[in-house]
Parts: sequence; structure tokens; C-alpha cells
Amino acid sequence: AGGYSGKLARKWKEKHMDTNEQGLTVYQRPGELRVYSPDELDTLHKTLAAGTTPVQFALFLAIAKAAGLDPFRRHLYAVVYNGKMAVITGIDGFRAIAERSGSYAGQTPTQWCGPDGQWVDVWLAPGAPAAARVGIYRKGFAEPTYQAVLYREFVRPTQLWKDMPAHMLGVRAEAHAIRRA
Repeated sequence: AGGYSGKLARKWKEKHMDTNEQGLTVYQRPGELRVYSPDELDTLHKTLAAGTTPVQFALFLAIAKAAGLDPFRRHLYAVVYNGKMAVITGIDGFRAIAERSGSYAGQTPTQWCGPDGQWVDVWLAPGAPAAARVGIYRKGFAEPTYQAVLYREFVRPTQLWKDMPAHMLGVRAEAHAIRRA
């Protein structure tokens, strides 16, 4: 636990990562470089990639580099389930991908509905909404591409989902709409 030493991890990083005496270089956009210092790498490993092995952490960094996403900007996270790592793209990562695509032209406000199917712009009812939707505008398209998501399919047993179910469902709708558009 902690650090990212070890023969296998070192070999993997040497083969797949651009490093220099200042740290690790990650390409964010064409022409833009981001260099992580050793202290930043240690912070990433202990926070946004907590629980990853050295090899998993190196893979997480390689995925971030390949996708041009920055964990410090909350673009993506490494989560370990039963010893296996999953790389999760956060909503800020989806927004960054959409912006740099060149075809993103904005989005509709998030809307929610209850079991009655009536869409509203603000969820004021007690409890969680039944669904949320967001539309994404693309250059060259006359209408937004909508994506609706159902609460029962996305709710997770976390404090955020308990405290802010409408917000969390809206974020899921936005992420899925970006992916779909």
C-alpha cells in the first residue's frame, strides 16, 4: 500500500509512460502538456486512485494520458472493486471530451419527472425523481439529442445519492446524453 515501486510496475512505466526528472508527462490536448511531479503522483495515488496496486496506478495514468483527461481536474477516477480496477469518467471528463470534439453546441437544462411522466425544470417534490433527461446540441443538427435515465437503474447506496438524488440523477442523464450525442 502506498508508493509505486516494484520491478513490474517500473518496467511497465518505462515502456508506456513519458517520464523525466520532473515527473510524468500527460498530454491533455494537442500542444498542451501536463507534467505531474512526484508529489502530485503520490497525492493522486493516495486519493483519486486509492487502493490501486502500482501496476493498476500506472495503467490508470496511461488511460488518463491516452484519453487526454486529467485526474486533478476531476475528469476520471480509479476505483477498486474486489481487487479489480475500474476507471470511471467523471462528469467533468465527459464535458471536456464534448468541448474538444468541436461539435458540441451546448445542452438543454436538466429536467426531472415523477411516476406521472410530467417533466419539470426543478425537482421540488420530496424524495427522488423517477427519471431525468438532458438534451445535447450538436453543430449541424437541428434538434438536441436527448437521453433519459431512470432512478431505479442508476441509484447507488452512497451518501451523495441519499442526500442529492435529483442532482445525481441529472448528472447521470447529462453524461449519458453526451455519450449518445
